Amino acid sequence: MILPLLGGILLDSIGVRMGLMFFCAVLTLGQFIFMLGGFSASYQEMIIGRVVFGLGGESMQVAQSCIISSWFKGKEMAFALGLNLSVARLGSVINGIIVP
Repeated sequence: MILPLLGGILLDSIGVRMGLMFFCAVLTLGQFIFMLGGFSASYQEMIIGRVVFGLGGESMQVAQSCIISSWFKGKEMAFALGLNLSVARLGSVINGIIVP
């Protein structure tokens, strides 16, 4: 709940494009740390990777919403935001089914 607020403040200061690249890099770094923890069977390292992943993921959603709201207007914006959120949730559901 606090991370998207801080991510929005950071986006206002460094710009949406640069912020989106930064959050994407943090998200990728978190996934890489999680992968290394999986290979070394280190539960703590995997947890650290998921925390880093979460730091980038929630703020990246704020940046994506900002870009969508600048590209689309009116009814198109509601559909674009809904589609973006639906695809993200669908990825989470598929992950929950496949991973266990």
